[in-house]
Amino acid sequence: MIEIFTTEQLAAEWMRRTGLLPLRSDCSVDLSTGEDTDGGTEQRIKDWYAGLLESADSRYLPTGDFGATTIKTEEEDAGSVILKPPGDCARALSVKLTGWKNEATVTAYDEATARRQRNPYTRAGRQVPVAMLTADGKTIRAWPGGCGETESLTGVMRPDESMYALDRVLLTTIKPDLYD
Repeated sequence: MIEIFTTEQLAAEWMRRTGLLPLRSDCSVDLSTGEDTDGGTEQRIKDWYAGLLESADSRYLPTGDFGATTIKTEEEDAGSVILKPPGDCARALSVKLTGWKNEATVTAYDEATARRQRNPYTRAGRQVPVAMLTADGKTIRAWPGGCGETESLTGVMRPDESMYALDRVLLTTIKPDLYD
């Protein structure tokens, strides 16, 4: 089940899992030297969560349909379409155009697959469309083109800056920073 964490909640969980919480609460010490653990922890959390949005199993992250806000451009000579997901889509998972019979899973860029789309006999069709990230990693090229509007584009949602949405299972990927 996907839960929403604030920065403070996730920082407390992070510190507990990495062993940075104090063991004693009956004394206090004021130090003006050393590392800012709160600031360092917050940056580590941001980097860790950005990595999760890009590569973690989508079952454990919030997903949504971005079809209505996706910008579509036809590529007449290549028989494909270029799709630009909105900024709140962290990672595209699948796409379907209105003329396609099935949806296409968005895959990483593959030169051999892209080359096959140039030949009309090996090109993807409406029954088995192909969608892959372009080399820049931000746009999607999908075959066949000329098949209508974007019916759906399912992707991992990027939450607000101070919120973290994830399943508790992903908290097990937090490991102590032993060699920082």
